[in-house]
Amino acid sequence: MNADEISPKTNPRLKRIQKISAYFRTLFFVSALLFVVIGVVEIIELPILHISDLAHSNPSRFRDAIFMGVSIICWTAETWFAYKLFFFYARGDLFTPEIVRYLRRIGYVSILIGFWSAFKLYFLFGFLGDNPSAAGAIAAKFGVILVQLVFSIVPGFVTIFIAWVMDEGRKIQEEQELTV
Repeated sequence: MNADEISPKTNPRLKRIQKISAYFRTLFFVSALLFVVIGVVEIIELPILHISDLAHSNPSRFRDAIFMGVSIICWTAETWFAYKLFFFYARGDLFTPEIVRYLRRIGYVSILIGFWSAFKLYFLFGFLGDNPSAAGAIAAKFGVILVQLVFSIVPGFVTIFIAWVMDEGRKIQEEQELTV
């Protein structure tokens, strides 16, 4: 067997990766389906909320439903991209351009979720129309928003960075294979 030939025997490590990835793929598929169901229920409730809000003049419930709907769309997209990522891992594709593409998408959606959650908290806590008088209340609200940003945006950038490193590593490997 030559050095550039791939062994026909399946690597046990690859088999283990494929097996665990199949479990994660199933988990993310079920999660995506649950988010779709929750989103459909949210959409069905919107007209009911809108009519009842007109009767009770309570627009905050309608606003909260809109915020929740956008959040559910983002979470559904993120879990769907994770499902697709683990679909390729379960097939045995580890460093393909599709893997990099879905890792980047997961990172972008994670960043979007972080900014959306921070905006939602900012808006719901009343920074836009509230008259916060206590400095402690302002600091607490800002702290909650900052934590939301850190726990969604930083992992999103790290995921995008890992995707970039994987893509560059794949390109380096392809260049080395061409020069041999």
